[in-house]
Amino acid sequence: MPARPSPAAALAALAISLTAACSKDSSGPASPNAGGWSGSTSQSRPAHFLVANGGVVIAVISFQVVGTVCTDDVLLILGRDPSATPYTLSGNTLTVTTAGSAGSLTFTGTISGTTASGTLTVNAVACNGTGNFTWSATKATGAELSVAGNWDGTFESNLLTQTPGALSLSQSGTAVTGTYATAAGGGGTVNATVSGRMATFRLNQTTSGCTGRYDGYATVVPIPGAEDLVYFYSGQDCLGTHTDGFGVGQKVPLRATRALPRLAFEY
Repeated sequence: MPARPSPAAALAALAISLTAACSKDSSGPASPNAGGWSGSTSQSRPAHFLVANGGVVIAVISFQVVGTVCTDDVLLILGRDPSATPYTLSGNTLTVTTAGSAGSLTFTGTISGTTASGTLTVNAVACNGTGNFTWSATKATGAELSVAGNWDGTFESNLLTQTPGALSLSQSGTAVTGTYATAAGGGGTVNATVSGRMATFRLNQTTSGCTGRYDGYATVVPIPGAEDLVYFYSGQDCLGTHTDGFGVGQKVPLRATRALPRLAFEY
């Protein structure tokens, strides 16, 4: 089954420039805030997150910072697999932070019932600029996207170097079922639940001599026509315990080259 580079990596940057600019089955009691949250920033850009496992496990945040050297246009996808410590959710207060050579980001806010709001602070080092924005989000009451179809993807973890794979998915409401297979010989069934733009999933590996199970979280890149499925997972099989699992799937047929913000992933 599904490896990735060292877990010490802070930002694994997958850059697709918009301009020539610089551009992871959790157990335990369910939080009343658990589920997908969908929103936007004061720049009318995506601000989505998933609450599970006692914290924030995926955050999708987009921003544009105009610096003195260049303009940084970024879509940042931050994720934690179920074996990792989530981003902080203390009571109704959430805090998501990340920092690397390109700069730093702090996404903070408060949840009140089915709404949430807060601030986003960005320091874009490469472009020599900063940004201070507000955001608001609403708790999802159902599925806001469909992952049905065929996806060509990758799987990696602490035990598996990046390996090609494929997923075939069907969706009815919030319920997703399907199958997956990897070039390493792993394969089995997929079961997931969609909440807003986020999903929690389980892969049951049925490979003879190497059965296993992997749990995780997923989202779809929120850009029209992009259709990139991003997932974070952990689990066990004949190889041992997989952590830091990560993958990206592209919808089949593959789309033509697009102009997109710079994509960056942290896991």
